Amino acid sequence: MKAAWQAWRERLRALPRPLAFYLLFLVGGIVLLRMDPFGLTRLTKMYSQDLLAVAMAGCYPDASGGTCVKDGKAAIAVVLLRDPDLAAYEEPWPPRYAYHARVLKAIRANQPKAVVMDVVFEDVRDDPTIELLAAELDRYRAAGIPVYGATFGPDRPLRPEVGTRVTPVEVPKRIDPLDRVTRFYDLATAPPTLQPTAAATVFREVCGGCQVADGCGTGAIRVFWSDLPDESWNDRWLDCRRKPPFPAWIFQDRGSDFRENCPSTATIPAGLLLEPTEESDTAIEGILAGSVVFYGAFYYGAADAMNTPLHNDLPGVYLHAAALDTLMDYGRPQAIRLA
Repeated sequence: MKAAWQAWRERLRALPRPLAFYLLFLVGGIVLLRMDPFGLTRLTKMYSQDLLAVAMAGCYPDASGGTCVKDGKAAIAVVLLRDPDLAAYEEPWPPRYAYHARVLKAIRANQPKAVVMDVVFEDVRDDPTIELLAAELDRYRAAGIPVYGATFGPDRPLRPEVGTRVTPVEVPKRIDPLDRVTRFYDLATAPPTLQPTAAATVFREVCGGCQVADGCGTGAIRVFWSDLPDESWNDRWLDCRRKPPFPAWIFQDRGSDFRENCPSTATIPAGLLLEPTEESDTAIEGILAGSVVFYGAFYYGAADAMNTPLHNDLPGVYLHAAALDTLMDYGRPQAIRLA
């Protein structure tokens, strides 16, 4: 072994010095690219894909068809519970179950296709108004509107007043450890259970997708995000920030305001849903009727916020909405998987 190494050293010394340095750096570069010990290659690749995702966000396709489509677009909406909505009704955090029941009643009045509650009702609190929430969920069942309840896993069941009245679904959130950006969505839970997660379950059971033996599969998909349309109620109803125009966002730091926090999914603040104006009442009915409605919450200091290639500090409920939108717009999970 030592003799072989000495032979290679002699060969390198025989080479012209510039050529020897070139070969040395070439071999070192190839090793670094292949092994990627610091994660820089993967991070650069991801950032390039993020720039492409931002540039192409305005070219988002129409829905490929199915039972969850309105006017060629995925019929998906979010009802968002925020700090101002709680303050308007002098509700603490977490709010009383009666408040959730009131929000769900207002959603049901607009005849949604299904409701996904991205609020985990697992803690047993001393709140007698749980009976009001259970009664409202019974009314959903009587109306034939399926309700799905977020859960963190089979070892953390929902409290029985809720869990027996909804379909529990796990709500994954995969965050890249290098830059804390969420790009992918797991379609199934981890082994050995391998149960469909929230978006995959709704896509199959409500929207008629993945009608094959293994459903949507057990892998992950890249979530595609679209720009906020020029004419959107989100501009009026949400205090949110749009990203700067092209090409300014290319040259700004990733931690600055080059990403927006204005979601493209039609969003109705819970407070506005409970007390709409005459103008907004018609718009709310048009958004919620026949749509899959995700009911989520976001408050300052919540650990549920996430960054995406397009957004900063976006509530986690939008990940499930965007994953369902991606499945509906691109049709087959196999077409949007990444190795």
